[in-house]
Amino acid sequence: MITPDQQIAALKRERAGYVARGLKDRVAQVDKEIARLRGEGTSEDEAPQGRSGPQAAQQTAGAAPGDGKADGTADGARKTAAKKTAAPPQK
Repeated sequence: MITPDQQIAALKRERAGYVARGLKDRVAQVDKEIARLRGEGTSEDEAPQGRSGPQAAQQTAGAAPGDGKADGTADGARKTAAKKTAAPPQK
């Protein structure tokens, strides 16, 4: 298991890459995560968001529900799996 000190070290390396590329918004996000790991500013509003956060909609925006596309969306993957495992039509 990775210790908080190891996570912070990895985040500092990640941060250096963002600084070198001039990605100020990502630097700020990494700074917040480092502060969280150190126990600074641990309010629930500052906690990282999971799949229920605002980016969850972007992850499944590839296809409309029910369109049957096998493009990685949950609906498309279910339909593709159902087609592969469905019994052949009876004559």
